Amino acid sequence: MDEAFALVEKDILPEWGSVIAVSQDCGRGQLRRAWKSPPGNVYGSLRLPNHSSRLDLWGDCMDGLIPLVAGYVFCVALEQMGAQVRLKWPNDFVFRERKVGGMLIEERGDVRVLGVGINLASCPDDSEMRKDTALKAGCLCTSDRSNTPLGVWKSLVNRGENIYTALIDAFSPSEFISLAEDRLAWIGRKVIVHEGGDYSYQARIKGLSPEGRLVLERNGKECVLSSGSILPA
Repeated sequence: MDEAFALVEKDILPEWGSVIAVSQDCGRGQLRRAWKSPPGNVYGSLRLPNHSSRLDLWGDCMDGLIPLVAGYVFCVALEQMGAQVRLKWPNDFVFRERKVGGMLIEERGDVRVLGVGINLASCPDDSEMRKDTALKAGCLCTSDRSNTPLGVWKSLVNRGENIYTALIDAFSPSEFISLAEDRLAWIGRKVIVHEGGDYSYQARIKGLSPEGRLVLERNGKECVLSSGSILPA
């Protein structure tokens, strides 16, 4: 991601232009947590487009929805590549009840860069995971013929751009929320919710709010989760 921003500053990384690494020494995930990055997996960063051409339809909604939009777009792209992936709110990928990838968006000025990590060849062993981790790690299997990190990344970016363009042009934010709900992992099921520290509780996933937050049913009452992690109960 740092390299992508450096290329943007040099004006040589256009929208949908990307950088891919064989491995990383300082990979990072949410909350700046270390992300192990051995060779064989996908470590890519992508410059996201601006949205001025669709302000009439999406307005200011895109700023809040962009993490969910990115998660949805690449979830669909992975499905097209033969992987039945579900979206763990807001933008992690679940395959066979294990987390196989994740996304991170960073913004500097008016430039957004999307970092993507997908386990293809290896993943941390269960014993290596943090005790408070939301989901154990796994590896993704696709039927795509180019099942190498570079081949998967190129296919993912090309498909993602087409899916994104069609989505923004054809659907309103409220319509998108319905589409994203259909991709959610564990919708309708009970989950364990961690909002920080050791505090956790059980709730049922009902869907998404218009702002892209997770709507839960807890003790017979509806509540909205703005940040936190979830794990199937």
